Amino acid sequence: MKLVIDLAGLALALGMIAVLVSQYRKATSTGLQRVWDAGRGSATIVWSYIGLIVTGLTAGSGKLADLVFSVFNDPAGADAVKTAINSYVTPTTASVVGALFIAVTIWARSRTL
Repeated sequence: MKLVIDLAGLALALGMIAVLVSQYRKATSTGLQRVWDAGRGSATIVWSYIGLIVTGLTAGSGKLADLVFSVFNDPAGADAVKTAINSYVTPTTASVVGALFIAVTIWARSRTL
């Protein structure tokens, strides 16, 4: 069940990347204005896309390493990747990053009210 949840998070992140890139490419403005246009003129939407992408990639990266290294029949490689990820993504780090995303979302939303 955990595998399904992790892969669903990874699929969600990849889907959000595809949507954000597609909207960015459709925008006709320049620079950061294209990012703004990709979020349909809402900083909250842009920031939420970024939050979903980061969360999904982080959640699914360990399982993705398992799948990739199982193709090459190298479980030690997957363990090395997961160890490297786990050294940076601790529960404390995840909590701080989550709180940061919430704070920026509140700030971005309050600017447009």
